[in-house]
Amino acid sequence: MLKPSGQESLPASRLEVLEEVAQAAGWRVRQVREPSGLRVRNLGWLAGYRFPAGDEEDQGRVLLEAFRQPTGLRVGVAASGLDELTGLDLAYRMLWQRRLLFDRAQPLLPDAVAWTA
Repeated sequence: MLKPSGQESLPASRLEVLEEVAQAAGWRVRQVREPSGLRVRNLGWLAGYRFPAGDEEDQGRVLLEAFRQPTGLRVGVAASGLDELTGLDLAYRMLWQRRLLFDRAQPLLPDAVAWTA
């Protein structure tokens, strides 16, 4: 749950009710700040790739193999044998799904380094 803007936390009474409801559902409540800067830009970019498209299973296996070691996105896609547009599209989907990982402190560019989860 996002922390209210300009406040350290939700009012204690609201937080208590949320924690009770969450506990009954087997969940837990965690307050976080809204992402900003580079993190929000990277998340915004990846959010466009959150929906599956086409045949991802076979191509995904090939792409995962190419990223067993940390590798730049374009280099890994080229090593996989997929064409660049298809491969980058799938790589971004796999980053959203966290099947591939990257350094979130760095901009997510086509040459960003990624590796298998």
